[in-house]
Amino acid sequence: LAAALLAGVAPTVQAAGENYPFPQSITYPHGIKPTNYTQAQMNTDLQSKYNQWRSLYLTTNGCAPGEMRVYCYPTYGEGQTISEGQGYGLVLSVYMANGTNTGREDFDALYRYVQRYRLPDCGLMSWKISADGLTADTWSAPDGDIDIAFALVMAHRQW
Repeated sequence: LAAALLAGVAPTVQAAGENYPFPQSITYPHGIKPTNYTQAQMNTDLQSKYNQWRSLYLTTNGCAPGEMRVYCYPTYGEGQTISEGQGYGLVLSVYMANGTNTGREDFDALYRYVQRYRLPDCGLMSWKISADGLTADTWSAPDGDIDIAFALVMAHRQW
């Protein structure tokens, strides 16, 4: 999606739902990609990895109804959520959305979680939320904020 938008290539558009459903399979003049796999194989592999990531890292544990968060494994953060991970989840849900998955629903649930943990003084998400849903730090993190902002721009184009 981003490559298509940046390259000025007109992507495939559905009548309803996503404007840029995965896979786009757009040819653009910059960058490289493997030559030992077909586009169909790469699409299948990417969808498989996304499904694996989704089942490992997205959770509703510690969330209010209708929310979802990106879970950090205990080896990194004792099951906490960080704004950067939440931003990545938002971006991935936009890019991988199509008529056969829950990309839009995931995006909405992830963003509801972001909104609940916005800091009152700046409106940005607290960078660290504990596994039990308590704000673990009252600062924001620019990398997470930028990921979230980028996801919102892409979602605007996608839906």
